Amino acid sequence: MKLKDLLKIAEDELSDLSTVSNPDFRLEQAVKTDSGWEIVVSFLVENPNKPSNPFAALAPAFQFERIYKKVSINSEGEVAGLFIYNNN
Repeated sequence: MKLKDLLKIAEDELSDLSTVSNPDFRLEQAVKTDSGWEIVVSFLVENPNKPSNPFAALAPAFQFERIYKKVSINSEGEVAGLFIYNNN
């Protein structure tokens, strides 16, 4: 399976988790395992902790937050698991 195929599988599975019109999915990490692949995908969501000061409009980057998810994909190309991923 090619890396772009892994990203497409994860994107199809995770696209409903974001209300952003262009979530900008990115493949951050991929590891081949005995049963398939474990990948880390990042994407944008609306930032629930937007600044509430008058200068917030000057920093549109705070409108979105990039989150990371670890996805397990089996050898048949099916999502076998979705995990919280801490990128710190």
